[in-house]
Amino acid sequence: MRRSANTGATWLANHEVLMSRPGQLLVQPSVVRLPPRALNTSALADAFANRTVGEPLLAVFRSRKQDRIYLAYSLDDGRSWTKPLPSSLPNSDSAVQALVLSSGTLMVVFNNAQGNRNRWPLSVALSEDGGQSWPWIRDLETKDSSIQTRSRLPREYSYPAAVQAADGSIHVAYTFKKTRIKHVVLSER
Repeated sequence: MRRSANTGATWLANHEVLMSRPGQLLVQPSVVRLPPRALNTSALADAFANRTVGEPLLAVFRSRKQDRIYLAYSLDDGRSWTKPLPSSLPNSDSAVQALVLSSGTLMVVFNNAQGNRNRWPLSVALSEDGGQSWPWIRDLETKDSSIQTRSRLPREYSYPAAVQAADGSIHVAYTFKKTRIKHVVLSER
């Protein structure tokens, strides 16, 4: 991963950080800045001993091993990262999207399946502790919602993207059965 000190106009090549270890097969991180209160930084104290501590960053990875979503944290604005560790959320080698909502809650959109490269269901998980636990998970699309009589359309809901609008509404877009892009609007309540 590379860092930028000017919002992406240029990139600091000499500050490249290896995020995934050889053989770990973690790709396509979604990186968000967590609110300082969202993470128990004392749990990460050993990983950041003798370093300047700032607002935490979180990298959320998909796994080519089709096992779990992996998480890594940085407390020094991306100069160094914790070792990526598996979360409790499954991953079927499909893309994930992380978003910090205006309330400070962390939201991840992901395929809630493990193995077999299943791209359903497409779910939303919420965490109030920076990804350390995920007490709320809801499906946006399920396997059943893709079944049609004599249909040959794949059961696939993938490559999510999410943003929160100024009015608080949450917009999620994703590929729908490999035929179009679907857009849904959610509320945090």
